[in-house]
Amino acid sequence: MKCFLSILFFLCLAIVLKAGPISDYYVTGWVNQGIYALQGNAIKNSWANAGSYELAIVVDDRVRTYSHNVGYNGAEYTLSGSFTGKTYVNNLGANAHDATTDGTYYYLFSHGAQTIYKFEKDWQNPQVLFSFTGAARLGITYDPTDNTLWISGWGTGLVEHYTMSGGLLGSFATDTYTSALALDHADGTLWLSSGATNTFKQYSKSGTLLSTVTYSAVTGNIYGGEFAFIIPESNSLFFIFGALIAFFLKK
Repeated sequence: MKCFLSILFFLCLAIVLKAGPISDYYVTGWVNQGIYALQGNAIKNSWANAGSYELAIVVDDRVRTYSHNVGYNGAEYTLSGSFTGKTYVNNLGANAHDATTDGTYYYLFSHGAQTIYKFEKDWQNPQVLFSFTGAARLGITYDPTDNTLWISGWGTGLVEHYTMSGGLLGSFATDTYTSALALDHADGTLWLSSGATNTFKQYSKSGTLLSTVTYSAVTGNIYGGEFAFIIPESNSLFFIFGALIAFFLKK
């Protein structure tokens, strides 16, 4: 029994401590360098762009991108990367870089305007949510646990935590230039690209650096990134592990 519990413990520990994100981390390569799904320390999937200058990305039941350049198209894909035939023209301009969703709306960060735009689904009817002054921000992701937004800096050296009305809740220090900010709902950790490169860092929400992983085959600068939106069950892996331990201790 002790041997079994030891094996079970180290198996679960290996899963928890595995390098790279638990869930599929979808990122966009600039310029027209394709879309990647990263999981663990490997590229799980990748595919060519069906649109042009695709950067901002949201993921729910589909992968939907928005073009960085006005007049060019983002596109819709299945989660496995098949182009559905649907495209979205950028009529907004403003250097769209990163995006996120709360399951109902899309939120796009414009690096050029330093503004967050709120869209209806399928990139319809953009409205200003709020804007920034001072040092530039770049990445954005939504947190369903408290209905807030996390914003990463392109020159600030910070990841900042905001209410949906623009109130600053807190921040923590990172590399000076970061992008592709995304929340892995499976474990509640934040991922970002260091300097828009193929090196990615994982942080706790309190700002502790948890891991770093580099994907040598990822090409282009990485600005947009997101995990599929789900409502998470807090620390589900640890609950499963605890339940298994409790069950076998009763034997």
